[in-house]
Amino acid sequence: MEDDLVTKAEAMCDLLRTEEELSRFLKLNNTSIRLLYKLLRKLSSTEIGPKRKYECQVSKLKSLNLKAKSRVQKRGEGLQQRQKRSDYVTWVDLKSAFKSRIRTGAVVNLRHKFVDSFLADAMVLIKRRLQNELKKNYNLKVIMELSCKYELARTGEVSDKFFATSNISLTSTSDLDQTIDQITEILQTKV
Repeated sequence: MEDDLVTKAEAMCDLLRTEEELSRFLKLNNTSIRLLYKLLRKLSSTEIGPKRKYECQVSKLKSLNLKAKSRVQKRGEGLQQRQKRSDYVTWVDLKSAFKSRIRTGAVVNLRHKFVDSFLADAMVLIKRRLQNELKKNYNLKVIMELSCKYELARTGEVSDKFFATSNISLTSTSDLDQTIDQITEILQTKV
């Protein structure tokens, strides 16, 4: 059911043209997000798989909100505007599916077509977030998961693939640049 919900939301997002359509889409999508959060709260603490699945669905729906806004958003006609990183990727904080100190966030791809360019921009955002968190907390454990859509050339079938890193421990003295480079390399080799 939830996969169907995201698929239909993606199809609707592609059809948006006016501010009114955007407003209706956002209202419907936000209702779906609230319903998924209700489902998350009803799951027991031992049901980790379904919790991660619902969390992923919420992330996809929130990213669709941002993509829809960026598509319908009016830009100055005829004006050349400098492309900013925020035109391509943005950060979204998510409610964690788990009752603990876990914080969950997502970097949303707004325009990138290739994984390498997306990862380069995403890692800049992630590094900034990690630096800010390390100022508040001296130790962090980080797990990154890359979610990609793949289209099979022969059949045209589109499917989601997920690639995760193992736990990465960070302290305030960690070399963040080196860690980010390692994470990027791990994800690129898995893709």
